[in-house]
Amino acid sequence: MPPNRRITNFYRPKPNLTVGESSGTNSSEVSSLPSRLFATDRYPDARLNIYSKPDILCFVRKHLKGTKECKTIKTSCFGPLFSLLVHRSSISCKLIHALLAKQLVSKNKYEMWTVFGGHPMHFSLVDFAAISGLPCGEFPEGHDFDDRPVPAKPH
Repeated sequence: MPPNRRITNFYRPKPNLTVGESSGTNSSEVSSLPSRLFATDRYPDARLNIYSKPDILCFVRKHLKGTKECKTIKTSCFGPLFSLLVHRSSISCKLIHALLAKQLVSKNKYEMWTVFGGHPMHFSLVDFAAISGLPCGEFPEGHDFDDRPVPAKPH
């Protein structure tokens, strides 16, 4: 990661913020939060089970090991994902989904604000790059963007 980039700290709400109830929000949420990206009255009331495993990376590595496809993936921008110690990771798809579902509207293009425990939390592209190891910076000069849609092959 370049030296001029840093991982952002979690937002710490000021102690004088009031907690209140408004229509469609939980009573534990700060009343001064910006509007949500998704409706707030559509969540289940049950506890969230956040335990899951990143088994798909192990599956792909096991079944593609030694193939040219595996080499292609490992030399691509997704290669660092296969360097993660997935057996020691506590990645939880359910937790990530819960954070995305509680996302706040933000004007900043490369960051996400969500609500956790009734308080806003910030997660940026710089944070994602530091955690995942994926290249999230500027494209190299002269990069050819292949953004044309590929037609689906008929079956």
